[in-house]
Amino acid sequence: MSCIFNGATIAHSQEVTAYAAASVPFGSSCQSEKRKCINGALSGSYQAAACVQQQAASCSFNGQTVAHGQSVSAYATNSVAYGQTCTPTTRTCNNGVLSGSGAYASCVVGPASSCTFNGQTIAHGSPVTAYFASSVPYGQSCSSQTRVCNNGILSGSATAGSCYAQAPASCSFGGQTISHGGS
Repeated sequence: MSCIFNGATIAHSQEVTAYAAASVPFGSSCQSEKRKCINGALSGSYQAAACVQQQAASCSFNGQTVAHGQSVSAYATNSVAYGQTCTPTTRTCNNGVLSGSGAYASCVVGPASSCTFNGQTIAHGSPVTAYFASSVPYGQSCSSQTRVCNNGILSGSATAGSCYAQAPASCSFGGQTISHGGS
C-alpha cells in the first residue's frame, strides 16, 4: 500500500523528507526527518513538505530603514558647543536590532560666542583696540593693546575703550593765570 504526504503519493518502502515547520526565523535551521511509507503508514511526525528561513528583519533609525547587516553613523547629541567635536559611533542592524547607542543621525557644532567690550559687540576672531588708561598727562602718549575675541573670551587686559592726552596746565604768576606756552 502507498502513503499520502502533503498531496503526494509515496510508494511502499519509499522515503520522503519532512520538516518540523514550513518556515523558521532568520538564523534558525530547518529541522527535518526522513519519513518512510510502510504498508500505507508513514513513519515520523513532521508535517511540512518544505521549509524556508525567514528574511532577516530590517531596523529603523531616525525615520530611515536600515537593512540587516548595514550600518549607520549615530551621534549621542544633535549639537555640541563651539570648539568641541561631533563624534559618531557606528550602529549595525542585526535582524531588527540596532547595535550600539546614539539617537541622532546628525550633529552640528554650535557657533562661537561673541565678546562685549566697552558696550560694543566683538565677533569671534575679531580684534578691538583697547587702552590701559582713559587719559594720560600732557606730553605722554596713550598706550594701547589689541585684544582679540575667542569664543566669548577677550584676550589681553587693557580696559579703556578710548584714551586722550590731558590739556596742558596753565601757570599762575602774581595773581595772573598764564596759559601753557604764554609768557
